[in-house]
Amino acid sequence: MNTVDSITNDMTNFSLEQIVYKTIHESELSIREQAACIGKSENYLYRMANPSDDCDLPVKLLLPVMKNNKNYRILEWLNKSCGFMMVKMPRGLVKGTNPKMEAVEYQQKFGKLMEALFDFIKEPTELKRIELDDLMRTHMGDSENMRRRIKRADLEQMDLGI
Repeated sequence: MNTVDSITNDMTNFSLEQIVYKTIHESELSIREQAACIGKSENYLYRMANPSDDCDLPVKLLLPVMKNNKNYRILEWLNKSCGFMMVKMPRGLVKGTNPKMEAVEYQQKFGKLMEALFDFIKEPTELKRIELDDLMRTHMGDSENMRRRIKRADLEQMDLGI
């Protein structure tokens, strides 16, 4: 399972210890490779991933474990447990892009999101829910990208033509 794709599963049904276990044991990397990436022994990693062991995963190792495994279920679980949601941030603004075209694309994507929402309301299915969820998360990332664009740019120079 990879990064944000796991968000569609309800991770709140698991304990933090179970999420850590799944993150480490369901990795494409071997325990030896993971241990080497975080500078710990295999035995230590096995103990950290064992829900019945008293060896906890230190906070300073959370980020390396998640990044090396390309799996952010731990972060997702923490977010959901605290009432927050996780959205993958956009990579950033592309230099030389036309702000007017970005605004038009943003509006078009929002229109598609609204169509999917009304389609789901009209006839709710699991497939439509998953598609809608994906569109909503993409829109949140696009909104953050647009927020950054507006924050960074002088609005008079940006001239969106609105």
